[in-house]
Amino acid sequence: MSVEHLGLLGVALSADNSLKLYEACLKGPQIIDALSVHPRNDFTGCIPSYGDDLIFHMVLRTPARAFRKETIRDVGMQTASDCLHKADVIHHLLMKGVDLCLRNQIGDTILHTIAGDINTTDLDIETEGYYFISLFLNPNKKYYFGSEA
Repeated sequence: MSVEHLGLLGVALSADNSLKLYEACLKGPQIIDALSVHPRNDFTGCIPSYGDDLIFHMVLRTPARAFRKETIRDVGMQTASDCLHKADVIHHLLMKGVDLCLRNQIGDTILHTIAGDINTTDLDIETEGYYFISLFLNPNKKYYFGSEA
């Protein structure tokens, strides 16, 4: 029986197990879809065992290498592949209705979280935050998340 079938039968994770929703995000959009079948599996929720941190903010702060799907010998290609897998998950969660204005327990929005590592001189090489901001705020990119002008 698949995860999706269990959701259709009414099986959902309890709030105490919300860390499992975060872990599902690391596996990719397909498992997010399967768990989303049941409305109680809320990817906008918090994780009590992690100081009530929001699932989405934890996903944003997780290094791209945690989203790795395959191993590539070339380091540059590996990093690009990892970042694309993470971008797929972030974009998928946003399309599922995660609010860009959602604030964590200290009042930071999603943009605060991804911009948190922007303080170096070579932003496009040294930070994941710059990479994701450029993907989501550039209307010429696949993952653009804004209104069309």
